[in-house]
Amino acid sequence: MNLLDYDAMTLGNHEFDKGNEGMKKFLTGLDTPVVNTNIDFSRYPDIDGFIQPYLIKWVDGRRVGIVGSTLPSTPTISSPAPGVVFNDVVDSVQPVVDELEAMGVDVIIMLSHNGFMNDKEAAASLDGVDIVVGGHSHTFITGDDYPAVVESAGEEPVLIVQANEYNKYLGNLTVVFDEEGVASSWWGSPIKMTADVPSDSVIQSYVDAKNVELAPFTGKVLGTVKSELIRSRTEESNIGNLIADAMLEEVGPFGVQVALTNAGGIRADVGAGELTMQGLMEVLPFGNLVATFEIKGSDLWQVFDHGLSQVEEGAGRFLQMAGAKMVWDPSKPAFDYAAQTGGRVTEVMIADGRGGWEPLDPNRIYKVAANNYIRGGGDDFQVLKEKAIDPYDAGPLDLDVVTRFMKKHSPIDYEVEGRITTVK
Repeated sequence: MNLLDYDAMTLGNHEFDKGNEGMKKFLTGLDTPVVNTNIDFSRYPDIDGFIQPYLIKWVDGRRVGIVGSTLPSTPTISSPAPGVVFNDVVDSVQPVVDELEAMGVDVIIMLSHNGFMNDKEAAASLDGVDIVVGGHSHTFITGDDYPAVVESAGEEPVLIVQANEYNKYLGNLTVVFDEEGVASSWWGSPIKMTADVPSDSVIQSYVDAKNVELAPFTGKVLGTVKSELIRSRTEESNIGNLIADAMLEEVGPFGVQVALTNAGGIRADVGAGELTMQGLMEVLPFGNLVATFEIKGSDLWQVFDHGLSQVEEGAGRFLQMAGAKMVWDPSKPAFDYAAQTGGRVTEVMIADGRGGWEPLDPNRIYKVAANNYIRGGGDDFQVLKEKAIDPYDAGPLDLDVVTRFMKKHSPIDYEVEGRITTVK
């Protein structure tokens, strides 16, 4: 990031994955100014000192204000330190916008890690924000929809952009403002970062040097994949099956019957051919551990139901599984753990250890494995955080588990096999 020389950035949920220790390490080495308006770090002055509520830049002889905001539900999908408070976006941003306008700043950009639909709602409620540069939902806005245009509370256009994910595209928007600071015309389109885009010589040299340094580890071949492994946050995936199977094989000898992993933790597909450690690290970049615990069958049913509660949004909580099969009904209302209402699961079958299947018994105690992220309440799995019995969260690293599985079973040829189905 320092080599790219950004003007500003805001915080996303993954900046909190390693708590304050990881956050401080990142911020200490960062040259880019960090702006955020809705997170209260006041309990942690060593972090708070790195965060600015806004930034003012001179652009073409005009003062441009930059503010930032982050998804208020971040504590349910990441691991911020206790006492870090995420406030409402609109309630937090509007006073800062008002302050900037009182200083004569009439062009204001909000950097947002809230997701596209939330950006649209915030843009319509705020008065004075002109552009929203968004993230989190990985939305690809392009063509005639680029930028998305929303009317603000002040009845002025707000332009919203988001450029998909993983540096596949570079956002590219030009805006002309009138004397009052209102966007009067705009044009642009995301630029696809294909191989024919010229590389920067300084950055390429840095990357080349790192590749040489890491090659003995990242270039290690783990095995062969015979057919492409594709992830999904809305249905069973063959790569999800592989990861869950690897987890179950690892801890099955200790009595574990079911293995679960959240689809949001699977961050890349795998093409046919050799799988290297670099490729696997792109699939599983978070360094999660395999947690084991016991849980009552009725609570395990709710774990499955929670995984389906935001499937329409493609949320990362969607579960991939081994040792279990599930049928669900998309027409039913989503499960709400806090209210204990709704539910889409119609059937859960558990492997009986003899090659067959038996219905989940709500009164039985099952032994389950999951990554330590969701076991600890990540992706809002409060049912796992509260109902797990005697959890052990310091099991083997997920990368090591899949590495051992690959070496044992290569070549890998995985298919979707009916572990997750919808009612007919």
